[in-house]
Formats: sequence, structure tokens, C-alpha cells
Amino acid sequence: MRPMSLMQHLNGARRLLQSSPGYCAVVVVTLALALTPVLVTWGFLDALIFRPLPFPAPEEVVIVLHHDLQRDEMGLISLPEYYDLALGNAVDLAVFKRVSVTLGQNSPRQDEMDRLGAALVSANFFDVLGMPPAAGRFFVPGEDLPGAPRTVVLTERLARRYGLEVGAMISLDAQLHRLVGLVPNGFELPLETEVWIPINERFHGRPRFDRFLNTVARLDDGVSMSEASQRFSAAAAMLQERFPQPEFRFAVKPYKSAFTAGLEPALGTLLAVALLVLLAAAANAANLALAHTAERDHEMAVRSACGADPNRLRRQILIEHSWLTAAGGVGGLILAVFTCRIIHGALPLALPEYLELRVDFRGLLIAGVALAVAHGILSLLPAELARRRGLSPQLQSGARSSARALQVRWRRRFVTLQATLAFVLVTAAVLLLEDAWRLAAVEPGLDDDDVVLMQMALPLARYPELRQAALFWRQLQERLETLPGVGTVALAAESPVAEDASGTGYILGAADGSTPRQGNALPINYQVVTPGYFQALDIVVLAGRGFEKSDQWGQENAVVINQGFLTHILGDTARGSQAAAEEILGRPIWVAMTGQWGRIVGVVGDVRHSGLHQAAERYLYLAQDQYPWRDLSLVLEMNDSSATTAKGLAEIAAAVQREAATLDPHVPVFEVRSLGQRVADLLFFQRVALGLIVVLGLTVLVLTVLGLFGTTAIVIERERHAMAIRMALGRTSDDLRSELLRRTLKDLTLAVVVGGALAVAGLPWLESLLAAGRSTAPLALGVTLVLLLGTAAAAVWLASRRVTAIEPADIFHP
Repeated sequence: MRPMSLMQHLNGARRLLQSSPGYCAVVVVTLALALTPVLVTWGFLDALIFRPLPFPAPEEVVIVLHHDLQRDEMGLISLPEYYDLALGNAVDLAVFKRVSVTLGQNSPRQDEMDRLGAALVSANFFDVLGMPPAAGRFFVPGEDLPGAPRTVVLTERLARRYGLEVGAMISLDAQLHRLVGLVPNGFELPLETEVWIPINERFHGRPRFDRFLNTVARLDDGVSMSEASQRFSAAAAMLQERFPQPEFRFAVKPYKSAFTAGLEPALGTLLAVALLVLLAAAANAANLALAHTAERDHEMAVRSACGADPNRLRRQILIEHSWLTAAGGVGGLILAVFTCRIIHGALPLALPEYLELRVDFRGLLIAGVALAVAHGILSLLPAELARRRGLSPQLQSGARSSARALQVRWRRRFVTLQATLAFVLVTAAVLLLEDAWRLAAVEPGLDDDDVVLMQMALPLARYPELRQAALFWRQLQERLETLPGVGTVALAAESPVAEDASGTGYILGAADGSTPRQGNALPINYQVVTPGYFQALDIVVLAGRGFEKSDQWGQENAVVINQGFLTHILGDTARGSQAAAEEILGRPIWVAMTGQWGRIVGVVGDVRHSGLHQAAERYLYLAQDQYPWRDLSLVLEMNDSSATTAKGLAEIAAAVQREAATLDPHVPVFEVRSLGQRVADLLFFQRVALGLIVVLGLTVLVLTVLGLFGTTAIVIERERHAMAIRMALGRTSDDLRSELLRRTLKDLTLAVVVGGALAVAGLPWLESLLAAGRSTAPLALGVTLVLLLGTAAAAVWLASRRVTAIEPADIFHP
């Protein structure tokens, strides 16, 4: 017989698949749903780790961090340290600090003020990154020094939005700046930045131990990361000798690590898990294919009797499943694209183009390889069974018997493989569900119910004196306290839950009031707040007092510390000790940011400023009236929960803007949201990882249950005649059910052993995904074991209901 052409094979496959639409739909949907997390997880990996940054030779650009060896913590550097490093190293260094600025009424749009993401940078910032301007020029040496002409660089997109050209004068924070250059579209470093301004007078004069600047460096040609680390280590030793301080080094890391934040293990684990789910789905689809092929025994026998070559039948099955695999791949791609768009819309920040979550050609390549493996699992065994059923008539009976035995044997092996994967993934899902429960039970140290946050900023040109800023904020606070529905009003330099804490240095004086030399400063996080801050957030005052209106400019600086700071000073025995909290009161403390000595007046409870998934850090609080800030976060404790709805937020923002405009119409209100939403934003990526793992684990569990159900049903169908004989000889249906259950549990023993070993081996990776930072691994393994065996028993029990329908008459009518 002449061999069939490819087109004939395809047409034959299409006709056969049209006759089984339900089977085709289940296989395609199964593969599509399993492929989607593979593509989405790769999208995260590609955006955060593998995709190059938008400037030349990004592999040569590194970040430089201050590494406190005593605490083993990484932090930023100070402006004096930057100048020391820039002069003493053969490495190009630049610094930047992300801020926000107000595009004011002197701009081309006279009717509004826009708040824009900005960065204060050293003059060589763009030179270090090697970024050419799209128009004009970038900053030149000297433009970042006090008294230099005010210049600014914008993105092309922002300049086009306002119709600005190079050379135009624009108002930023009520100060005129000359637009000297444009950044090409696609460049956005740091994130959410559209404006770059030289640091000039804003930062100069800050103390040496006031570390607040991000530092980037470009390595010279041929300079390795280890050589750069040696150079910076030598510089650290020199600075430590000149300026006594706790032992430290300058750590050098790839710039890309600023975006990944240690996510590589978690994302790599997620991708591996997603690939395992795809294989489990393929195994489940193979079970369906085996059952579908078994239903076509009569068709295969007829075609064989008509002279069909067994290999031809085999090719036909392979082509049929190639159609299904391709359809599942296309469906998975479409779902992945839509999923990426949905995640983008839910992100708490606007990502630039170079970090956009998308499916690229490398993701498609990975998906193609995974689908090829899945296709092999899905099609090879059914194809082999079809070939065996198409053997010569003399061997057909034996071949069918052999094929059926092979079918049952491989279905049981597939189910064992699925159960092994299910044990690992369900353990991960249980761990993360437990983690979510622990995270919900974590005490943040503050009450985020009915609290509204909004940002406000005073233009530097209109408030050159900090005392003027303090007076404005005091008057605004008094006005807001009279608004209907508003309870306690407070202001703070940073949001109560901030992703990046502000750091400085401190020196603690002795209990007798003596003060040591100022060179040996230790790092500490800080917050500047007004009276009412602790009350608005229900932060517990453990000893002493919070800030009062008497803590004014010119008075001795009042400092409040948290429980974590107290424990660090006096040891773990001080935790929860009222006597220890009172002992620390009155001790002098020098704060690098202020450059002055103050006195500890109170101890408050710990607050997880960096998010619920982070441990509470050591903090000190300063009084806003004694160290005024121009840009503050407004904290409003509302009397009505409706204030945190979208309508309520809009109303309170409008009311605050009206009150602020009566004092100064140039002060904007922006970034209005509830504190609860702020906390949710910080936990966004942890929740995405949690959701993916839980969905993947439950998916494999469902696939395993379906596989067990299908295999048991086939075994019952294959042995129905034998079971009827055994019932006729006195066996009960319960006996037969118990036998089937014992057989299934025996098959699952290997899955439990191997899956348990893999789960235990993978615990370090699984725990890297945990937000609460701890887990009960034995409990998770026990829950997984009970869940797997329980669902397996239920599946077998349900599938074996047909045993009760067997009658002795079936002996004669098999």
C-alpha cells in the first residue's frame, strides 16, 4: 500500500479528533493551563535577572555599599565618603538619591502642579553609566557644587508631554532650572524617575556618618569584580584609620542586583516547580490518551484487518497528539500574555520598558522544549499501544492482551510520578499557606485601620529656612485637626511603612551624662515625626514619653528609641523589661544627621517599617520641630472607615488641599492612599509567589487525584469479570474495595518516600520564598501526607463504586 502523505495524515487526524471533542478539549486545556505558569515565571526571571539594562556594557557597572561587619548589614554611603572614594580610586564613581519634585506654576502648564519622580545625582552620573543624550548635553563637572547654575535633564517623553525643548526654563520646587539635555526613552534609573537634577546645595554639608546616597561605579577595562573589591577594601581601611568607626568594608555588587533583591533562588525555584507541573500535566494527559486509545480497539482492529501497517497506525497517533500539543502550546501562550498584562495592571509601581513583564523568544524556546518533552510523554505510549494492536491477526489477541497490561502498568507509573510531584509541590503550598497565616498574625507594631497617608512638599525656594517649614507644618496640622471626621493628625519624614529606611549614625553617651568622641558612630535607622505620630498609629509608649509641643527649635533635642534599639544596647534581657526601658531614659545620644547631642526621652514598641515580611529594625525618632523637613508624609487617623474607600480618599485629599492652599497655594498633595493599601503594596511580590506556588501545588494534587480515579476505574473495568467470579465465590464488595485501596496505597508508598525525600532536600529553597521567615516543616510534611493519602483513598473509593453493581450473572455476560 502506498504510504500516506503528510497532508493525508493531518486530515485524518483532524477527522478523528473531531469525533472526540471532549477528549481533545480536556488535553488542550490541561496543557495550556500547565504551560502558562512556565511562561509567566520565565517572564519574571527574564525581566529581573537576564534582560540587559538600558545602557552600554551594563556588566561593567556595579553598586558600592557600606558593609558593617559587626552587624553584617549592607547600607548606603555618605557624601564625604563618596568624595574620598572618588579621589582615591581608579574607578569612576557616581551617586544618586531618589526624590520627588513639583513642576510648578512657572511651567508651560500654568493651571496645575505635577509631582514627578526625580533623582539628585552627581555631575558624572550619566558619564559613569555611559549613556549618550538624546538631545543637548548632560551635566558637566562643577554643576553639582553649591552655587552652581541650576540645570535639569528630562526624559524625552516628559519633554514632549509639556512641549519643552533644550534651553527652556522650567520651575521645579519653585526654582527655575535650565533644561540642558534629554534622556532617551527607555532609560529610567532609578525606577520611576523622569527628572535628574545635580545634588548641588541640597546635600552638601551633611555629616560623614549620615549615609543616604546610592553609589554606582563603572569598572575599567580588564578590572574584575574581585580586583575592584580589593581596591575598595584598601580605601575602607584608610578611612577607618582616619575616621575611627566600627569595622566596615565597601561591598561591590553587580548593578542588576539592585533590582533582583535576592529573588534569583525564589524565581528559579518557581520556574523549576512550574516545569514539574507541566510534566505532571503531560503525564495526566497521557493517562487520558491511554484510555482514549483503548476505546479505539475496534477501529484499530478493523484498519489492521484492511491491511494498515502497524507503524502507520503509530504515526497517525503521533500526528494526532502533535495537533493537541500545538493547540495546548498556543493556548498557553495566549493565557500567559493575558496573565502578564493583568499582573502589570496590578503592580504597585510603574515598571519601565526594560523591566516589562512579557513573553520573549527565550521564554518561547523554553516552552518549546518543555512542550516537546510533554509531547513525548503524551504520545509515545499511546502510539506504541496502537502499533501493537495493529499487529497481524495471528498475534492480535496476544498483542491486545500485552497492550492492555502495558497500559495499566504505565498508567500506574504515571500516577506514581504524579504523586511524587504532588508530594513536593503540595508541601510547598502548605508551607506558603502556613507562611501567609503567620504573616497575617504578625503584629506590625502599628494600627493601619482607618489611617490615610498622603505626601506633601514645600518648595525649597519659598522655604529656604527650615524654621519657616516647621511653622507651616505646625499651622497646617492645627487646621487639619478641625476637619470633620479627622481624629489624630501627624506628620513624618517617611511613610510609616517605608520600603527603604533612612539611615544615619549615632553615638550613645554614658549613664552619668559623659559623652565619648564623635568619630565612633554606629549605623541606625531614623524617622522624623511630629507630636501625635505615636497616637495616630497606636504605637505603644513603653517608658518615658513621646514628643510634645514643647520639643521646639532651640531646645535640647529630644530622641525616642524603639524596643529593638534598647535590646541592642542592653541585651536580650532588656526585652519587655520596664526597668530596662526606664534605665535608658535621660542618656545623651549624638545623631549624625543633626550633628548635635540630644537626650533619650522615651522608648516605644517596635514597628515593622520595612514591611510585615521584614524583622523589626532598630530605630530612633526625632522631633520635626527640632529638625524640620520640607517634604513630609501626612498621617491622618480617621473616625470613619469609609474614609479609606476611593470616594473617601478623594474627599479627604480635596479637603487637605484646600487647607494647604489657604497657607500656600504652591504646596501640592499627592500619593493619597490608605496605610492598609501601602502595606499590601509592599507584600505584592510575596503574594504573587505565594499564589503561584499554591495554585501549582493544588493543580498537581488535582491531577494526581484524577489519575488515581482513572487508573482505578480502568483496573475495575479490566478485572470486572474476575471480580464477579470472586463475588460469586463469597467475597463481598467491601472486601474488593479494600483490596483495591491496599493496592493503590502500596503504589503510593514509593511516591511518598521519594516525594518526602525531595521535599526535605528542597526545604532551603522553599523557605527562601517565605515572607514570615520561619516554618514548621514537619507539620507541612504531615499535612501533605494526610492530604495525599486521604484524597487517593477517596478517589479509589469513588471509582470502585462499580464493584457494588457487579452481579454473579456477569460471569456469563462479561
